[in-house]
Amino acid sequence: MEEKATLAAVPNLTEENLDKMAFLIKEMDENLDDVSKEVALNHEFHFTLYEASGRKHLCELNHMLRYKAQHYLRAFIEELGGMPQAQVEHKKILAACKKGDAELAASLMYEHVAKVGDAIVKYLKDQETETEK
Repeated sequence: MEEKATLAAVPNLTEENLDKMAFLIKEMDENLDDVSKEVALNHEFHFTLYEASGRKHLCELNHMLRYKAQHYLRAFIEELGGMPQAQVEHKKILAACKKGDAELAASLMYEHVAKVGDAIVKYLKDQETETEK
């Protein structure tokens, strides 16, 4: 879904949207030690992009799913230290958006979300294995 929202959003992004996304990336870089702030800034980065799609229901669904999964995002940041790598990916997504390359931005978003999801699933499985010992 985030890939589809990105694909629909890129053609509609304004300089204001792009500037805000760049600002949010900078803020995330400066707050890597504050998990709560990182989660909030990360959500705002993604929502700034998706809302440019103009697809209200798709955005609402992404909001709901991100809200329900935010404790996993906290684990990704806090337990796995995943935010520096996520920031590299955010910067690549922003670069594709600035070029107006919707296909590339959507592909990068898909990979970004999948990497975070895969890391969280592995972490949870590892935690389950540790608990069983």
